[in-house]
Amino acid sequence: MLKGWRRPTLWVAGITLLAVSLGAAVAVDLQRIAWQTAHRTVATLVRAEDAGLAWDALADAGIWGVAVRASSLAAAESPSLSEIRRSGLEVALVLDAPSCTQLADLGPFPLLSIEETTTSDDPLLLRLLAAGTTLILPESSDLVIERSLWEAGHRQVVRAHEIPPEDLASLSLDSILARWGRAVGERGVRCIILSAPRGGRPEETESYYEATLHKVRTLGYAVGKPALPPPAPPRPVEILLHLGVSALLLFSIITLFPSSTLALPAALGYALLPLATRGILLNQIDAFATSVLVPVLAAALLVLRPRVGWGAGARAWLLCSLSSVAGGLLVAALLADPAFLFKLAEFRGVKAALLLPPVAALILYCRAIGWARIRTAFRSASKPLLIGGGALFLFATGLLLLRTGTVDALVSGLESRARGILETLLVARPRFKEFLLGHPFLLAFGVVQGADPWRGLFLFFGLIGQTSILNTFAHAHTPLVLSLFRTGNGFALGLVFGAALCGALTLGQVTRRRRGPSSPSPSDPRSADIPSD
Repeated sequence: MLKGWRRPTLWVAGITLLAVSLGAAVAVDLQRIAWQTAHRTVATLVRAEDAGLAWDALADAGIWGVAVRASSLAAAESPSLSEIRRSGLEVALVLDAPSCTQLADLGPFPLLSIEETTTSDDPLLLRLLAAGTTLILPESSDLVIERSLWEAGHRQVVRAHEIPPEDLASLSLDSILARWGRAVGERGVRCIILSAPRGGRPEETESYYEATLHKVRTLGYAVGKPALPPPAPPRPVEILLHLGVSALLLFSIITLFPSSTLALPAALGYALLPLATRGILLNQIDAFATSVLVPVLAAALLVLRPRVGWGAGARAWLLCSLSSVAGGLLVAALLADPAFLFKLAEFRGVKAALLLPPVAALILYCRAIGWARIRTAFRSASKPLLIGGGALFLFATGLLLLRTGTVDALVSGLESRARGILETLLVARPRFKEFLLGHPFLLAFGVVQGADPWRGLFLFFGLIGQTSILNTFAHAHTPLVLSLFRTGNGFALGLVFGAALCGALTLGQVTRRRRGPSSPSPSDPRSADIPSD
């Protein structure tokens, strides 16, 4: 068993290792921020068949280049490339059919996109990539071929976004510009593919292009060829970050299972994981482990304390949130490989990382107040209350899981308008799971007195906000500064809503005490504080 000098020694060694790992993570994150700040160019393309304007007019509007189909070039049906270039425009190539390698002689082609008919061994594709052409990664594609090319060593890529013609016809100009803004500002898109609105007059098309480019510039980006991907963190840094996650695992086992002798062997076994795997898979495992362990450990060490009240509750919420930000910075560093930045690889286990920490925290709370009290509370509750409350709990949890990820179909019109207002006012829109649910409920758990079993629901939904913070930093394609702003805005709004919720609950408690019996009840704080382990 871990007793005597062994546990303090493990804690000191683990804290030292974790601190060094977090320092390395911050260094990686600062380098990422510096790169993202220094490389702020966006390529603006129009398809040759949908340009809507003459080449000179496109150049005057600020367009950077024209995308020409390889099939049109092969059939001598494309516009003159020399005329396009003389207008000051670049030419991007669209591989839409198997083509002969001689088309490469018509270059240079700074950008290249491929369609489903193209294969990863296409001779023209490989020749252009070998010559330094940057490959476009469309957001709407599954990127199967692009991933295989990445794994083969072709690393010159850029993320691109294109609004479908049917959306252009149905959306207002403000909505379209907001969509371009989110693509560039929030999702790491550095190439936007424009097309003229259907049926629009030339002056309307020109106005649309100019408005889009103005939107890009207001975000702080210039029009030009996008930068090459940043370098991946070196192998020693990757190992150091992994060892920090191993220290987190060590702390978690010691804290949750004090009498267990498996803490050190499990942590050492996990620390040796790089011997079996490396690169993207190791980063995904470490990022998932961090997203689960940090909220659980913070809940056990900071939130589940016998002291309650406004000061203690606010302190526990703040420290827990700061630990989530620290964990988020570690996750961001673990996912700093360009494969994650360009969404050729992604954080895995989003829904599990959202649900597991709240479930674990709820179990810890039930263990802290005693399982006998839980059984007594369930037996004394009316059956309709149990059934209704259980159904509501499952519905709320299921809705949260369904809304995790890209689920625009579940977003109501009212919520879309609220999102738009928050984006306009705060630039980085905070997540509803944080400022409307997580932060208020976690504050309420620490402020409201008593050890009522139903109080554990405050902890469950409060931890949702903490897991959401870590999920924010797991979006590697989002600029890191924006993730920090988003999290800070969530803190500020969450504090406001949390103070209102805590005030209402405290007032309700005071009212019940004045009306209730003078003798203490099982849920009264005078007879039922949360014991410490």
